[in-house]
Amino acid sequence: MHREPTPLTSNGAPSAKWVDVAVAAIYRRVDGRVELLVARRHDHAIRGGLWEFPGGKIERGEHPSEAAIREAREEVGFAAEEFVSRPSPLLVVEHSDPELARERSVRLHAFLAEVKPNAVPQALGASEIRWIGVEQISEFEWPKANASINAAIATALG
Repeated sequence: MHREPTPLTSNGAPSAKWVDVAVAAIYRRVDGRVELLVARRHDHAIRGGLWEFPGGKIERGEHPSEAAIREAREEVGFAAEEFVSRPSPLLVVEHSDPELARERSVRLHAFLAEVKPNAVPQALGASEIRWIGVEQISEFEWPKANASINAAIATALG
């Protein structure tokens, strides 16, 4: 039986309407090392210039793990056969940002998704993409909502 992780609230702010987003923390194993794929948001996007994992809004009736796979295809060009297995649930984070006019409250459904070592990403939905070591995650500037996700990734893969 598949069960979604329990949501964590990153800042405790209440919200009536959540935007559900699937996030794929894509990684590969190369020469005994684990590398994460990170993407830099376009400057004109919400939280432009910050780093993120591929992801996007979950469509009506879509399972979050399927959305994570779809977003990986749309944003970095990974086909389903490039994944080693189905994405595994990491955690769900709820975050509200009262300074934003839209997408003020997001619920991030984060998944770990391993791809084959020879999978080659493309920057289709970002200004830049990179493979980084798990230990480098704190060297990049992330949206506040990513703090819990990044900590969980470091624990799971570090």
